[in-house]
Amino acid sequence: TRDRIHRNVLYNWAALAPHVIPVLFDTDTDPALTSLARGLGWEVLPLAARSQHDVPYLKPMFQLTRGRYNSTYHGYSNGDVLYDAGLINTLSACAVTFTDITRSALLVGRRHNYLSAGGGAPLYRPGDVARAARTRGQLFRTDAEDYFLLGGGAFPWSAVPGVVVGRPGYDNYLVSLALQRGVRVVDATPTLTALHQSGNQGNMDGFINKDNGFNYREIRVFNYKGGYTTHATHVTGYNTTSGAIHVIHRDTGQVVSS
Repeated sequence: TRDRIHRNVLYNWAALAPHVIPVLFDTDTDPALTSLARGLGWEVLPLAARSQHDVPYLKPMFQLTRGRYNSTYHGYSNGDVLYDAGLINTLSACAVTFTDITRSALLVGRRHNYLSAGGGAPLYRPGDVARAARTRGQLFRTDAEDYFLLGGGAFPWSAVPGVVVGRPGYDNYLVSLALQRGVRVVDATPTLTALHQSGNQGNMDGFINKDNGFNYREIRVFNYKGGYTTHATHVTGYNTTSGAIHVIHRDTGQVVSS
């Protein structure tokens, strides 16, 4: 099932090209998967750094891609999440809205959980992803954030300790830290479908690993509850007349103009 899930992800991001440059950090665990990624047009880079439990650190991946690729937004997504066309449309709307590149904007959102059963046709086309979320997906909790799309500058990376991906704590930490440092945080849930393929381990994979407390030890005392999607300063939505995506101040309900 995990192989099927990862293959769906490779095909899904490839289907979003040329609007994105998908990057795979190679962990040397599955040469066939790495070969497939290259064949689908992914950039494959050596993993910059990993913990003693062989889990990738987040910050070096962001720093490497930001220095290597000239892109309006750089992002990280968990390796079991699929996206619809709302990913590109939402990023495009935010790029037009937030033109001050000296100030960061961080896009996050809730996911839909989808039981990835064996057999059947592969699921990766953006339209099929949106349909699966509508018909069989369940919108998950506001404290579970699986993607982080960062535009502009001045994100406080120097304050971020050695947190790893796929383990509890780092998601709420990043959002809460961003808010504390004046970063615009956008809840993209209304316009961006993120479909989490739930495998045999269910929807709480990170909590069942032996190093599930790794990030909490690195971060130490912190207000994690201040980093849910509901705390975002902005939220996306649709113009009721044109259908175009716009960004709204969550507190005032006013549309942000570029």
